[in-house]
Amino acid sequence: MYHADRALTDRTKDELGLAAVADTVANKIIELQPADGLVIGLQSPWGMGKTSFLNFLREKLAVAPSTIVVPFSPWLVDDRNALLHELFGELSASLLKKEAVHGQRWDVKDARNRRAAALRLRQFARLAATLKSLPATPHLSWVKDFMSLPLIREIGAVVGFIISSAAALKPSEYTLRELRGDIARRLALLNRKVIVIIDDVDRLETAEAREVFRLIRAVADFPNTTYIVAFDREPIEFEVSKRDGIARSYLDKIIQVPIFLPEPETVDLKRMLTEALIGVGAAPGIIARPLRTESNPYQQDSEELRLSNALSPLVRTYLNSPRRIHIIQNALKTLWPGVSDDVDASDFLIFLCLQNFDRSLLAWVDDYLALRASRRWTTVSAEISLDLRQRLELLLSSNVKHRFDRLTLLRSLLPTMGSY
Repeated sequence: MYHADRALTDRTKDELGLAAVADTVANKIIELQPADGLVIGLQSPWGMGKTSFLNFLREKLAVAPSTIVVPFSPWLVDDRNALLHELFGELSASLLKKEAVHGQRWDVKDARNRRAAALRLRQFARLAATLKSLPATPHLSWVKDFMSLPLIREIGAVVGFIISSAAALKPSEYTLRELRGDIARRLALLNRKVIVIIDDVDRLETAEAREVFRLIRAVADFPNTTYIVAFDREPIEFEVSKRDGIARSYLDKIIQVPIFLPEPETVDLKRMLTEALIGVGAAPGIIARPLRTESNPYQQDSEELRLSNALSPLVRTYLNSPRRIHIIQNALKTLWPGVSDDVDASDFLIFLCLQNFDRSLLAWVDDYLALRASRRWTTVSAEISLDLRQRLELLLSSNVKHRFDRLTLLRSLLPTMGSY
């Protein structure tokens, strides 16, 4: 069965201890929630379990009698007006949702306050969308169809916007400032804390991610409301540094509580990979055959020993997240049955990791093997061999942290390159 790489919701399947960390963070959020708005940044690289962590966090917060949990997915909408409307719609729906009383008598006053706050949120979203959009006016549509002069089209568009805006503002009883103030007062009176959980901000384009954070700070920074925003900081900051618009310190000005999700321990990832390959208990692993325990003329170590020695550098270098392990699992389940009798398990695993996560090093391996094969028929110049060595040095120097592990894996895959 392939691994679908879905976020965890079952605590019994949590192999990395994310649920325990989520419970600790949830308890702190409940205890330290201030009267003013708060933005918590949950930061972690892709594939490290942010969504699984949020699932466990939401489960813990949802059963707390003092919280209202609001999940929000910004990548489902594509512009600022829709983003504002969707966020306030989720807030409104959560305030109106019937919830368990948690052993307390139903508070009629609080229920009325929640309904009023929900109504104001919807009014705010509608009015803001009306003011910030440029609606097409039916009054002048015949002008655009009948007249073809550019100047007439421009005049028609301006007049149409003025007429449409006036028509939209006429029936409104509140300004945006008044609505926001009323919402803030009513949220401050709630006997529960509003927790808005926003995931996958790093899926968005830089401009869209900027709008999410700007919306939180400029419009939706309400009292008694906490935003938990999960994202990978590195790609956002990298894109920001290349463009005009927001400075590199933009996120630091918005996030009051940065939380860095701890990276999985190497020993836990190695255990996950070993169980996937070899199996656990009576359940067979992907390799599905006994590992060879004897060496052969081409390899001094046995298949079993070589695989054991390769697991740690593979986990440290390429398989350093649950998502990457699942990718290799799926590839092995597809390809391994066809080659299992003829291929060394360690070699095939290293090859798949290079193919999926280090294509530049795999290209070097191809050139090295071509060079070795060519020596059977002709003499290879020293310049070509020197060029190959220099290329390898550049590749290894590009990632100093994993230089030794990458070189160890190469020497395992290519026993003849001991001199490199």
